[in-house]
Amino acid sequence: MKPEELEVVRLTEANLLGSLLIAGSDGDTKPITSASKLLRADDFLPNYLDGLHRRIFQAMLQGQTDQITVANAMNDTGTLKPGDIAYMSELISDAVSGLDCEHYARLVADNAAQWRSGGRAKPRFSGVI
Repeated sequence: MKPEELEVVRLTEANLLGSLLIAGSDGDTKPITSASKLLRADDFLPNYLDGLHRRIFQAMLQGQTDQITVANAMNDTGTLKPGDIAYMSELISDAVSGLDCEHYARLVADNAAQWRSGGRAKPRFSGVI
């Protein structure tokens, strides 16, 4: 996959995670439940920031819905690393909105299928840049 295509995949993942953190800030678990029906933690890029997107999504799958509870879950499992909480703040501030989490989850799942196939297809994105 070309560097610019990899960046599209990364931005799509980041927008999904930021949107989920916004949508779940009131404790609502519906967005993460919907997303978890469409993708798994291993659908996120494996090597980006030491698997940070995967680690965040994995904590969300445990029922955590906002930045603090996600950080606490990651800390409890020993997966929280220096800079992770600040990065989650960036995800929230950079997210387009807390709406359409399901749409972004589909894009992440589609992108994962494409990079697993050797990147023969172009990554899909929508409203992330």
